[in-house]
Amino acid sequence: MKLSPDHDRKKQPPKKVQNPIDNDSFNLKQINPNAAGIDLGSGEHWVCVPPERAQVNVRRFGCFTPDLMLMANWLTECGVTSVAMEATGVYWIRCISNLGSFWI
Repeated sequence: MKLSPDHDRKKQPPKKVQNPIDNDSFNLKQINPNAAGIDLGSGEHWVCVPPERAQVNVRRFGCFTPDLMLMANWLTECGVTSVAMEATGVYWIRCISNLGSFWI
């Protein structure tokens, strides 16, 4: 069995990467305290509300109509009035139409 050349080297401790949140120059002003973020995917949607709005502020929902209704109910219960969505496909269409029926 032939070992890779790295096999004999001692393991170096991982380099410490500075967390940008700890950096004073990374202070973002909150524009809308009632906003949530949604990452839309083909099989699941991840939703994040402000931390003070729910004991667990990040939840995963499915993509079917009952799941979208649960998501809209939860967002309403958390006092969310607007959302920012990220989608790499057409997954936002069903979500926005469902949310619109709750909030419009």
